[in-house]
Amino acid sequence: MTALEDSTAAAKKSPDAARADVLQQLKAVVRVESVDTATQIITYKTADNRNVMRQVSDPRLLEGLQRGDTIEITYTRERAIEAVVRSMPSAEIMQRLEKLVALHPRLTRALSALTKP
Repeated sequence: MTALEDSTAAAKKSPDAARADVLQQLKAVVRVESVDTATQIITYKTADNRNVMRQVSDPRLLEGLQRGDTIEITYTRERAIEAVVRSMPSAEIMQRLEKLVALHPRLTRALSALTKP
């Protein structure tokens, strides 16, 4: 088992970086303690002897895993935004929103898509 390795810089340079705003990415080698395929939850023991429980996004990641297996995990935190427009904001609010998202191409595209008729 290994301690956490910060791989954030490499993740931000990856080809997928344009579609995701990675805030932090950590990798570690851990030992599987339990696997619950019904809830997609894995429990593992870290190098510092902590038991950690995580839900995985893809159930295929759990296929074939058993207690005692040693695996490498990657934990990625990404910036997320969700906007629900129920009515069009005023021109003043739209200007303020445009200024807020101006430095973030992904957010600019999202705002632009929301304002199209």
